[in-house]
Amino acid sequence: VETNLMTTNVGGPALVLFFQFIFFMIMWAFCVGIIWIVLAVMVDSRLFSIGVHDWGTPRTNCIMVAKNIDAQRDLTHVQVAFLWTIYALTFVGSMLFARFQAFRFQQLDFRCRTMKDFVVMTTELPPMSGERRVEEEITRALEEQGVVGIIGVSVAWDFRMHKSAVMGALEGHLYEAEVPDPPDFGFNFMRRLFYYMETWLLDRMYPVPRWQDQDIPEVLRSIENSTWAYIVFNTVHDAQLALNTIPLGFDFEGAKVLVRSTLDEPGTVRWDKVGKYPLLSAISQALALGSLVVLIYILWVLWLYLPSAVYKLQFNGANGKNPGTIASLMFTFIVTIGNILADLAAFVVSFLVGFVRRDTAETVYILCYVSFTVAVIMLDTFFSYLKIRDVVLAGDIPFDTEHDFSSFHSLLSRLEAWGFQQAIGSGVWAYVTSPFFMSLLASTAWMSWGRIFVASLVVGSHSELVGRRAEKVMQQNGMTKFMYGKVLANTLVAVLVLPWPGGFTWRTFLSLGASNTLVYFNNAWRVLRGSTATMHTTWHVEYVCQQLLAPIVGLILVIAVFKTNCYAPGFCVRGVPFWSMGFSIWLGHTLLHISLLSRLPAVYKFVELHGPEDTANEATFADIATKGPATWFSVNPIHCLRSKYVYGHDPPVSYHILGHEELMVSNPQAGSFFEAGKEEGRRAAGRA
Repeated sequence: VETNLMTTNVGGPALVLFFQFIFFMIMWAFCVGIIWIVLAVMVDSRLFSIGVHDWGTPRTNCIMVAKNIDAQRDLTHVQVAFLWTIYALTFVGSMLFARFQAFRFQQLDFRCRTMKDFVVMTTELPPMSGERRVEEEITRALEEQGVVGIIGVSVAWDFRMHKSAVMGALEGHLYEAEVPDPPDFGFNFMRRLFYYMETWLLDRMYPVPRWQDQDIPEVLRSIENSTWAYIVFNTVHDAQLALNTIPLGFDFEGAKVLVRSTLDEPGTVRWDKVGKYPLLSAISQALALGSLVVLIYILWVLWLYLPSAVYKLQFNGANGKNPGTIASLMFTFIVTIGNILADLAAFVVSFLVGFVRRDTAETVYILCYVSFTVAVIMLDTFFSYLKIRDVVLAGDIPFDTEHDFSSFHSLLSRLEAWGFQQAIGSGVWAYVTSPFFMSLLASTAWMSWGRIFVASLVVGSHSELVGRRAEKVMQQNGMTKFMYGKVLANTLVAVLVLPWPGGFTWRTFLSLGASNTLVYFNNAWRVLRGSTATMHTTWHVEYVCQQLLAPIVGLILVIAVFKTNCYAPGFCVRGVPFWSMGFSIWLGHTLLHISLLSRLPAVYKFVELHGPEDTANEATFADIATKGPATWFSVNPIHCLRSKYVYGHDPPVSYHILGHEELMVSNPQAGSFFEAGKEEGRRAAGRA
């Protein structure tokens, strides 16, 4: 538990970057809040509480508004200076941090040899039948081009239509043959009903594979390869020499096959999702499931959010009165349900779609979750504006000490008035509780102990769950980098409090820091105690999240311009030109920020092509494959079956089943080097 995951590489370099990113966001949030607190202590203590108050009688409301407006006018220069300082520090800090992350990734990536260092990836392979010895044909074609040191070829096959038979042939010996009879419930109708409902779900989530050994050769003959294959070499030098020998690819079966290096590791490729055209398949499925997500969002709005919003609109807000505690808790509950639905919807779109790489699925999840959060924020902002407008227009709360609501004709002038600023600021602060803590705590509780608790109850009450099925039900999920999305979404919510009275600023950002701290320790616990072994080896997810910071930092710049407008001498833009200027500034910063980030992968590619100068670590593929069970051959289901049924290896390449490494046997002639007894196999599972 004391392991520092920002310095210790326990799950690949990308996992180190993940924890460093969260830590950076923790420090950034606390720094913003502390800077405001320091200003309040050194400049004016009214900065602690400006805008934060409860409404009372009409007389006390007028006095309160007058005091706050005076404080706002007296301290506007402090807020303007604060915003420009925060923007400058955030922009410069994010760029320096991105550069640090890039070089940190290089340092971790080139410090030790892993499976990706021994492989060259081929694309644009022509389709071929499983009857052919495709691996040998590719090897011969490469050797004719002068390529040497090939251990073997791991081809990605399209077996999606035969997944049950394939996995049954590989894992079937772990399933129990006998299925016990269901328990006797007597006359307890509800227990019987829930039992059969659970059984129906289990049969679909964890089906018992159906296959016949004599059918497997026919399955292998009927499938075709995808456009991908991984050429495995004996040494890193052999792999780099191959890239230099055929930099433009090679001719094979009348097609031009391309070659390149890759950051993939065996465990990051989702072999069961590979098709003939993986990208087109993934896009079509994403569009279909994306439509489902939109439908879920619409149903949530119509059934849960809209009734709550209508209630708030119809609530009598005389003298600034707010809905009671129960109504506030219900609204928090509804927003929390929305965040949980966003979590589930993003997971469905990302991991049930046929994305071949896990990093691609994680990136899609982050984009979906952030997009859902933006949609919720826009919806909530719209209804909040309507409510505030109605309350102010009815004269239930003071709008300004010198002007009434009718004097403010434009949206910009209303947003600049104290009544709107205070009401919107308090609304954003009230919204903070749900995404920062409630939905996060719900997710943490489920991932940390809720799932395993429910799984233990299910296995205990279903006597037919034995062997491999029981293992799958109880098995924890592998570590994912989903929390990137939650951290970015919460950061966006926090930034939205900056234009409004400063009493909400330090509260919001200290809460954001506390929320990110919870994210850090929850994920650290999952890595060390609550998830199966996973490897995170690529820069892609980190790079996308660095890009997503660009529009958020750009929003801080727009807020600084908004507060400076008509305050600084000689700078006052009104009406449509202001909104056009604001959008142009935001877009300009975002493009500049992303263009600067785009140079980071170029730096990485330079180091990737030239390699580390320290070549002392000259381990061979066999050296690495002997230490860990997950190789390019052992995690490829079809390769393991072809080793047995097509090439007749004895023993064939063992398929890596997490938790059953003791069953693996070696065969160096087939490229399989790992073999372990039961105890050593269990230890090796942690290195898989």
